[in-house]
Amino acid sequence: YPTNGDPYLTVWRGSTWLATATIPCTLNVWHFIQIRVHIHNTTGNIQIWIDGKQALNFTGNTRNTANNQTTEWRVGRDDTDQTTVRFDNIGIYNESGSAPNTRTQETQIITVFPNADDSPLEMTPDSGTTHYTRLTENPPDNDTSYVSAGSSPLTDCLAFPSAGAGGSIIAVGGIVAARKDDAGTNEIDVRVKSGSSTAGSAAIPLTTSYGRYSYATTTDPATGLAWTIGAAESAKIEVRRTV
Repeated sequence: YPTNGDPYLTVWRGSTWLATATIPCTLNVWHFIQIRVHIHNTTGNIQIWIDGKQALNFTGNTRNTANNQTTEWRVGRDDTDQTTVRFDNIGIYNESGSAPNTRTQETQIITVFPNADDSPLEMTPDSGTTHYTRLTENPPDNDTSYVSAGSSPLTDCLAFPSAGAGGSIIAVGGIVAARKDDAGTNEIDVRVKSGSSTAGSAAIPLTTSYGRYSYATTTDPATGLAWTIGAAESAKIEVRRTV
């Protein structure tokens, strides 16, 4: 928001104001906001859509350093008011990658937590014999409850409750919190399982500090096609120690 308090989004290049949206974001109302950014010192472009209507289209210098890239992005209020900004879902797409790589219809990211063990179950719970109950905390409680893999390869597969999804499914994915507890090389991958077919991330090296690691796929591993609601609702997530 501009410093004059009007409920309009503005975009900046460092400390340089570039443009102000023409459609307001009403306070205390949820809005669906989409932003497209092309970073370049002469042909850069920033576009904003609010609730499906284009509210800003800036062309010019969007590069704040010597590189046509960004290492961080920031959203907030540019004054000293104690304003709370809430986000329900955040999705970031790369136009050079596979779909989704452009604006989508209004979407929602639905998060569910495991509610049953599946197969295989090769890791070791820190307590008891049920695996999924050690992995349902939000936020993760790190070393308080967990499953561990003392060697490789070992895999755990977990089932999830219905997400109540409707409409088109853009992607299905999982996110895990993990760390290593020895001096050697430890790697994992995160996998989405549909029926007996899986698709997964590249090898993820772990450190001794907990990190969040994720993988999502826009196609059903069992068919190679877009997800149906039924297939998405019955998908499982696997975590595998590979090294």
